[in-house]
Amino acid sequence: MKQMMLAMAAAPILLTGCTLSGTSTPGSTRPTSGNVEPSPGETSGVSPFRATELRVHALTHVDAAAPSLTPGGKPRCVIQLHFELRDRFGDQVKSTGVLHVELAKPPQSAAAGMDISAAAWDVPEFANADENFKSFDLATRTYRIQLNAPPWVCEEGAKRTGTSSSGDVKLRVSLRVPGDARVLHDEYTVP
Repeated sequence: MKQMMLAMAAAPILLTGCTLSGTSTPGSTRPTSGNVEPSPGETSGVSPFRATELRVHALTHVDAAAPSLTPGGKPRCVIQLHFELRDRFGDQVKSTGVLHVELAKPPQSAAAGMDISAAAWDVPEFANADENFKSFDLATRTYRIQLNAPPWVCEEGAKRTGTSSSGDVKLRVSLRVPGDARVLHDEYTVP
């Protein structure tokens, strides 16, 4: 009985370190109020899961045997562009935006590093959520966009063997995400 009375008397002294007001004690990891402060680089009202990185996927390739033919009866040359978007945590996400793709080829002379711009595509339907959804390939979790390429892209591919050569073409892909001042971009050399 004496021990029980001592425990009851000590209880208020032990509880003085705890608070019930919603504020936390020093060293606590609980937020001080019901609103969590945004982490560095994040502003209030902006989704923390917005796209922050664009990566052209290795599934990107040139397809000379596209299902339709050109008006001249030749197979269409198509670049099958696959890319993924990731948030700041590295997880794959979907996003609308203004998509722009450029095709460059290496110069024919000795001026290394000076790619020649050969074609460009704007994909305005990517900004529309319904059209954007149609471009998303659930099996690969990438966006898949077909780009009608100039015939020389397929001709160069037919000349190559199984190894990469100086005739490889480079894709530059950029996406301007709504509400974000940055432009996401990546480059990929199509083997």
